[in-house]
Amino acid sequence: MAISVIQAGFASSILGGFDIPQIAYNEVNSATFKAGAILSPNGTAGELIEATPASPTTSIFGMAVQAGQNNAAAPAYPNYGGTYPSGSSAAGAAAPGTAEAVFPLLVVPALPKIVFEMTLANAGNDAAILANYVFTKFGLSKDATSGYWYVDVSKTTTSGSVIVIGIKNVQDIVLGTTIGARVFVCFNATETVFI
Repeated sequence: MAISVIQAGFASSILGGFDIPQIAYNEVNSATFKAGAILSPNGTAGELIEATPASPTTSIFGMAVQAGQNNAAAPAYPNYGGTYPSGSSAAGAAAPGTAEAVFPLLVVPALPKIVFEMTLANAGNDAAILANYVFTKFGLSKDATSGYWYVDVSKTTTSGSVIVIGIKNVQDIVLGTTIGARVFVCFNATETVFI
């Protein structure tokens, strides 16, 4: 069985505020992660890489706002917007799939007061949403088929990267039955680089 309904995660709102912060950062060369990917620092290289799906519970920097640009030589700060991959130019719109100007990787930091929206699943399979999932810490996994990250209810005690703080569109949910539910989560501060 697989996850039948999954979407990219994204920042939903901020507790006690309005503007969701975004940080422009360097990505590692040839990055191919999807929007909504969980990102971690690449050692001391000053770049971000996609977190390891098997253990994304520590050193989480944030969630990618956009997909990796898959450039053989990703630009390094502060040359954003002035570097063009081979075969592209700044004049006019490029053909689909052709990069234009290289811009910085935008990331929403994994700060505890930022609310993210993600799909809920169970070890690569659908999971019916339960009321007791709210205010429970869960780990994160990456779906092997879609490449999207999700809240994994099979990861509890040792890998609580996020805490579920609500269910999206709860009026449309049948607890114990509905699969593919979207949940609101905040990152566990101790699993990020910001503590």
